[in-house]
Amino acid sequence: MLSAEVEDLAVLMLARQTLVARARELDEAHEALNALHDAPFDRIRPSAEDEQAISARFEKITAELVLVPALLANLDERIARA
Repeated sequence: MLSAEVEDLAVLMLARQTLVARARELDEAHEALNALHDAPFDRIRPSAEDEQAISARFEKITAELVLVPALLANLDERIARA
């Protein structure tokens, strides 16, 4: 059986890897929305009504991406202490 300290460290490292994976996912979604926003109006580019939905998703992704560096720094600090 693992000690509580080793388990805590493992959980922190898993949380860090999960956060990095989420950041990559958000970055890819951000790039996709940018490409969709920059596309010419045709079958690819959405209507103005959909544009509002895209803007809302873009803002949500951006807000979550802003948190990533602080969360990552916090996890790195906690891993270093563990």
